Amino acid sequence: MRVTKSDISLELECWVEELSPAQLAAYEKVTNEHNAIKNALKSALTTNEGRELFNGQVFQAYSFKGKVLQELKEATLPPKKPAKPDPPAATGGGTRGGGRKRPLNFVYLESSDEEEDDVPLAKRIAVATGKKGAIPAVSNTPTGNAAKGLKGQKGAPSAGTPSGKGAKPGVAGKAVTGKGDKGGNNATTPPTNFKPSEISSVGGLVIGTDGKDGKDGKDQSKETKLQGKTFPSLVVLAKPWLKVKDMSSTRSKLDSKVKLVLMLTPNKFTEWLIQEGLLKAEQKCANHRNNELKLGVYSDATKFPYTGGYVWISECCPMRFVSVFHGSIFEGAPHPPSCILKLIYHWSCQTNIQNVVQWVKVDNVYIKGVYTWLRAICTLAVHQKCKKLGGAERFVEVGVISLGTTSQDGAQRQVKVEVLGVLDYTEKTIRLRAVEPVSDADRNYKKRFQTILEPLQRWVHKDSVICIDLTVDKMTLYSMGFKNLVQAAATDTTAKHTNSAVMDYLRRIVPRMFQNTLSLLSRQMIQQFLDELVWREQFGTYALQAFNNITTHIAEQTRMNTSETLTQRLYQVATNPFKDWSVLPANYRETPVNTTPKRLKKPLT
Repeated sequence: MRVTKSDISLELECWVEELSPAQLAAYEKVTNEHNAIKNALKSALTTNEGRELFNGQVFQAYSFKGKVLQELKEATLPPKKPAKPDPPAATGGGTRGGGRKRPLNFVYLESSDEEEDDVPLAKRIAVATGKKGAIPAVSNTPTGNAAKGLKGQKGAPSAGTPSGKGAKPGVAGKAVTGKGDKGGNNATTPPTNFKPSEISSVGGLVIGTDGKDGKDGKDQSKETKLQGKTFPSLVVLAKPWLKVKDMSSTRSKLDSKVKLVLMLTPNKFTEWLIQEGLLKAEQKCANHRNNELKLGVYSDATKFPYTGGYVWISECCPMRFVSVFHGSIFEGAPHPPSCILKLIYHWSCQTNIQNVVQWVKVDNVYIKGVYTWLRAICTLAVHQKCKKLGGAERFVEVGVISLGTTSQDGAQRQVKVEVLGVLDYTEKTIRLRAVEPVSDADRNYKKRFQTILEPLQRWVHKDSVICIDLTVDKMTLYSMGFKNLVQAAATDTTAKHTNSAVMDYLRRIVPRMFQNTLSLLSRQMIQQFLDELVWREQFGTYALQAFNNITTHIAEQTRMNTSETLTQRLYQVATNPFKDWSVLPANYRETPVNTTPKRLKKPLT
């Protein structure tokens, strides 16, 4: 039935009502916030190696590297109202009466050059006061001291901590004012309860004051349940085979070396870590990139008990203390640095995991995390240090095997992963790659080998003579630029050159490593262990060599300065070990090997 206008008995009039000022303000606020976050994301794309993942009509998705959350937060927060200026304080030694609180200030050192280091501290502070026209103050807690065994004098030091006492007559310092120093840096008066400590410093340990980690009771109870659980990755052992010799006599040397280091006092232990390169020898202010920090030491070592009082300090940001562990593998650890060094030792020796738990007093969860970092170090070292295999008129053996699982009755077999092995038998160097098997629905022979053999273009010289068996596609290698090919069955005794050595390695050494755990490991984790095996074949055939080289390779990664911390970078490597990590990031900068920290030469008293 069609309804006409005459059939409608009710007619209503309507009109569009204008938005109220409050509604307009709300819409404007939302629009401004949207534009602010959009502009902040665009600027972060260029400064933090970001990339746009999705751009639709309603939603946009981005991926970033490094620490960008604070930048986005600062860009979108409304500007703070200027603080009311404090009433001017007296210029003498301070007013004694009345119970008025004196302003809390900081004391700075202008320079640590040799000429000024011979000038008494009080005189230097007085000169600084004359330059800045500052309010007198005194700091009686921090000290900046030279680390014995650490060399280096250049750079401008600074130290600042809150003082719990009033100003002493005759000793003046720089007042913290609203106006900044060079470059317009703003410094604010710290709260009276501000206390520098390891847990409050940037990149410090997260161990509580009672010597335990800073986790609450719920986390502790959860981890207690996991302590008895053995993860599959903790029972996999990458045993080298190509260059193995009887080096049992060197184990006592390693034990003595580690024992001597663990017996050092906290400040000497920190100095040893810096000298070995396991801690950064150079730090820069996060807010003022051109300002280098200086290594100071507190006379009261209880503030930083695990470093013997050492901490990085700056003049531009006096309330910002940077831990010596910042940017290292020890950053944010819930255990002392000596504990992590013990784990590195046991990883090098491939100690039974139950003994590690009992001797080091840590749970399986933490051991699993540290061992994952060490395998990531192996991945980086293999990608960045291993040279191309083969060369002109040199033979390189290439082989492929399939690793899988079988049901208990033996009726069902499933391929878990395919492993590519490339061996330079003359140099006894090998490279391994875990490849995802082609599904049954897409069993294209050519496509399968294009995927499996893809790493050869980065691993092997094109002039090498490639030895393969009948299971490897010869035409795929031709299309990749390898013209010198020798194809024969691995069991052919009449052939002069075969790939029998690499096939023997793939059939004996690799499956033994993943016995009983293959079905429980992801392909990424399998690749981590293959990289560890390659690393141990070249850099760690015995415990002493493994410990020395893994600490050296950790030090090399610690010296790298990128937008992310070392532990963040190691997590990325462990998540995607298949990426070509020989390509260094665009913002990469490496601290020279022999760099010694710039430090304060005289204590602040």
